[in-house]
Amino acid sequence: MKSRIYIIATISAITAIFAFVLLTNVSGLNKEVKEKFKAEKKFDTKKSIFLNIERNTESFEGIIELMEKRSYDTVSFQLTIKKNIVKLDNHIFNGKPQESLIFDLDKETITALHHNKKMYCSIPVASYNQNSTADYKIIKTNSTKIISGFKCNQWRVKNNIKNTEITFWVTGKKFDFYQKFIQLWNKTDNCYQYFLTIPEANGYMPMQQIERTLLRDIKYSIIVSKIEEKSIDSSQFEIPKTYTLYSN
Repeated sequence: MKSRIYIIATISAITAIFAFVLLTNVSGLNKEVKEKFKAEKKFDTKKSIFLNIERNTESFEGIIELMEKRSYDTVSFQLTIKKNIVKLDNHIFNGKPQESLIFDLDKETITALHHNKKMYCSIPVASYNQNSTADYKIIKTNSTKIISGFKCNQWRVKNNIKNTEITFWVTGKKFDFYQKFIQLWNKTDNCYQYFLTIPEANGYMPMQQIERTLLRDIKYSIIVSKIEEKSIDSSQFEIPKTYTLYSN
């Protein structure tokens, strides 16, 4: 009987020792796995942060459709953007533009295309001169709204001498082309000139801009009706081979 009890006790002891060794090995293995997982997770986190930064600072490429409204008419136009080249399609009827302007923001050139006549020409570029900001009052409010799926902030620019205020609903920061584009275009319209007086506006673009008198009467507005981010083929900015150079 004593012999039997001794055998059982011995077996129990061996089993306990085996279980302890196995548990230690498994714990050690788990520790290795955990450390490896932590290392991999840490690496993935860094990679994820890097990708987010890269994505957030990436310049816009795609198509932007706009609607311009004045008291006497409504005009639609489209911007096609790839890196530092912008094509503006104007007077669009049945989906086809009558005129196009191609802006090379690096070379600072503008090329005009007349599609009906199948002609093109270079447009002289006037140097942009920054307006004096002394007559402008800039107000960046906390108001927000969604336009074409983008969250926009309200910026207002007043000019008492011109009896005008323009409200900009802006989004960013990946529209690096916009400020360079309107500087090169150098139109005298208030909506463009007022926007260029705003400090730190680079990278932002107005999704809606409304010009009013100081009595709040609307004079003019532009709104982004559609925005599509996608890859654009470089051929979109080439002059068709069938077009001839316009000469006086």
